[in-house]
Amino acid sequence: MITPHIHDVEKPKDRAIRHGHARRGQHTRTYNIWEGLRKRCEIQTNHAYKYYGARGITICDEWRTFEGFLASMGECPDGLTLERTDNDAGYFPSNCVWADRATQAKNRRNVHHITVQGLTMTIHEWAEKTGLSYMTIYQRLRKGATAEAAIGRGWYSRGHQSAEGLSRKPK
Repeated sequence: MITPHIHDVEKPKDRAIRHGHARRGQHTRTYNIWEGLRKRCEIQTNHAYKYYGARGITICDEWRTFEGFLASMGECPDGLTLERTDNDAGYFPSNCVWADRATQAKNRRNVHHITVQGLTMTIHEWAEKTGLSYMTIYQRLRKGATAEAAIGRGWYSRGHQSAEGLSRKPK
């Protein structure tokens, strides 16, 4: 009987890999994204755990394995990363999409959203739309202006009065 050489024997860890995304030293981008979200949510020593797992951000049972994640989300398209549409909810299929960095930057916890006449946008988006600077809108809001007034052109910081209220001639 011929004994197989030690290098010809399949190691148990290699046998467990069925998806082809995580061979020794060669993980795909999709696998790294899955592994990162798992570590952020479940490993208390991970540097980002305080922003995810400690806040109650969890992973659905289906995504506890890479195969389940891959079946739900598919391969990560070039230039995109995983985005949770609701930052206070966990990682599960109906709360995650592949998104570009610009889209993700608008969906951070520290981004201020303003709703005017049923339209919700970030301060940066309102600044682009109105031609006002980000800081102008931000400072107006800090000083107590309503959302409508903060993006309007007739708002003045002195007493939060309109242009009509600051007439130079006494009435």
